Amino acid sequence: MKLPFRIERDFEPVGLLASMPMVLIANVQEPYRSLADFMRYSKEHPGKITYSSPGNGTPQHLAGEVFAKLNRTEMLHVPYRGTGPSITDLIAGQVQVSFATYASVMQHVQAGKLRALGVAGARRTALAPELPTFADAGLKNYDASLWYSLLAPAKTPKAVVDRLNAAMVAAVADPAVARQLTQQGFETQTSTPEQLREFIAKELRRWERVIVDNHIKVSL
Repeated sequence: MKLPFRIERDFEPVGLLASMPMVLIANVQEPYRSLADFMRYSKEHPGKITYSSPGNGTPQHLAGEVFAKLNRTEMLHVPYRGTGPSITDLIAGQVQVSFATYASVMQHVQAGKLRALGVAGARRTALAPELPTFADAGLKNYDASLWYSLLAPAKTPKAVVDRLNAAMVAAVADPAVARQLTQQGFETQTSTPEQLREFIAKELRRWERVIVDNHIKVSL
């Protein structure tokens, strides 16, 4: 898939807005009841675990590939056409686990239809502080967090970018806005334009390497 733009060329970074935690969830009939159990089980049963995602090349797909490589195991990826079908088949037991945004599965977890095992990020989330990170369970350097940012058209004057950044930071700091974001599964996270530029460059290098190393075909 070729995009009609290049983010580093065609846009001017304004600032980070928020992140959304990705979680590893399992069908409730599976034998692993904790993240450590799952990590051990996946090592003992390489190629026997199926995990769903909303499609090839999605963050959820990449999260599974990175985990399998770091945990030195293999899992079978089952792509779906969207989050809904992916989670529906997980609940039905057609697949065993999935990486998903917390917002997309929290109702199912709270209803006892799915089991949350851990947070696929560098730190625990305030939305579910009881969930361990993969580092907590012994897997270092694993981070598959989703992030959201504000961009402006390329060559937007710096003075305009700075004003946009200030307005964005002020908006995110507003208690009402922060509360709405939290209710939708977001965690507020701001930055300067310069910090976002460096962050985007680092993320592009990281995920490009994952896609190339795992021969992933990205499709719409």
